[in-house]
Amino acid sequence: MLPEVRNLVDEIAVARATLIRQVEHLTSDEGAFKPTSESWSAAEVVEHLVWAEHAGLSNIMIAMEAWRRGDPVWTGHNPARDETIDTIIENTWQPKETAPSTAEPTWGGPLDYWLMFLGSCQQVVEDVAYRIQAGELDEVVYPHFISGPLTLRQRLGFLRYHMEHHLRQVNEILRALPA
Repeated sequence: MLPEVRNLVDEIAVARATLIRQVEHLTSDEGAFKPTSESWSAAEVVEHLVWAEHAGLSNIMIAMEAWRRGDPVWTGHNPARDETIDTIIENTWQPKETAPSTAEPTWGGPLDYWLMFLGSCQQVVEDVAYRIQAGELDEVVYPHFISGPLTLRQRLGFLRYHMEHHLRQVNEILRALPA
């Protein structure tokens, strides 16, 4: 694996482990607790992360295959090409964004079930990352539905950012749990 990619993958692993540690002790009822009728439970947050990560990793693979065929997914101008994912999100996201329907928590199920899937996603990240070849990290692009065109570097950074973003949401849920 390219050293730059290894660093990105390690950051994802840390974010994943941190999020999992925050909620793995919750009972099934606590995992299903919603502070308000409009908010997600911890189990729903983790389910969302699983679906979003699957989509993001699939998009990386799609973009790499298209690039290697000589038919890139994105050929237009990429105004944020040299920006970090944190800067891109700061410039493109509203305070509360809506997840695409493909990443909404819809299946349900206990928190433990979704934590197993979220944990297993790290191996998929590793496998996808091993496939990234020299020169592709900053050249291969797949657009994000809010943030626009993202390079593979930015997409891997997004996986880390997204877990950290939802860790804040999980911490709010934990603070609202009934005593």
